[in-house]
Amino acid sequence: MTPDGMALCLACGFCCDGMLHTHTITQPDEGGRMAGLGVSLVDFRGKTGFRQPCPLHQAGNCTAYAARPATCRAYECGLYKWFMAGALSWPEALAIVESARALRASLLQKLPEQRSFRGLLNVLMDADDAAAPAALDDAVVLTEILALAVHLHRHFDENGTGSD
Repeated sequence: MTPDGMALCLACGFCCDGMLHTHTITQPDEGGRMAGLGVSLVDFRGKTGFRQPCPLHQAGNCTAYAARPATCRAYECGLYKWFMAGALSWPEALAIVESARALRASLLQKLPEQRSFRGLLNVLMDADDAAAPAALDDAVVLTEILALAVHLHRHFDENGTGSD
């Protein structure tokens, strides 16, 4: 039996762990429920939400999957859409997820103070800052950052190409 879209989401989790997004916007009526789950809400340009990585995403799993916000329920990355449309098989979709994980793991070994890929991109954007890690002067690190960014765009962005 081929796993469904939910299985792919639970096997991936990049939309929760800071790999794809810096924050998640919640609906106005979800504040109390999210606070009850221990999620600290903050203002993002006049909208309420929480920072990524999501505090409910623990050890690669959502600890509140059934109670997740409406934005999370509605979100469908490019990989999910292509998988559900039959353009990707289960093994192909998992291979794309694992490839992104391997790229991220390699980068985070070189820049261990970073918790997320989006945090890593923020450091890169501020690379002229004296506090930027010396590793950003390394062409290999910069190449790996670019490789991961392209991989994420192609396979996870809703407007990506879905191919290599």
